[in-house]
Amino acid sequence: MANKKSKRAKNTTKAGALPLSSILIEYGKPLLDECASVDQVRDTVQFLIVCWNLALHPEDERIRMTETLLHDITKKRNLAPNEYLAMKRDIQRLITRKQARYPHFPNFITGFTVQGEMDKWKLDITFAKL
Repeated sequence: MANKKSKRAKNTTKAGALPLSSILIEYGKPLLDECASVDQVRDTVQFLIVCWNLALHPEDERIRMTETLLHDITKKRNLAPNEYLAMKRDIQRLITRKQARYPHFPNFITGFTVQGEMDKWKLDITFAKL
């Protein structure tokens, strides 16, 4: 496997291209708009990144990884059956959204920071090109 170099999201390779952090915010806007605190923004960004990265895997691997993720979340948060199904729908919706709207971004997101206050926060991410 080729050596993957992590880059800061604000470093783009095409003139005029949006940083990957801006693309991730656009990708997750419906969920991010529901956040009431910076901590919720951080948790939501983490969830968005997991879904983004899942979308990069082959379907059979993605299905297996999604089931493992759902099992772990259910165990950690003690999700009720309806919450489990809602979480599964959210994951599937985000995977589909990534594949449909951002197929030209094969970047595996490796890390992130959210800084600032609720009214004015900044997302910075690191990624590796696949």
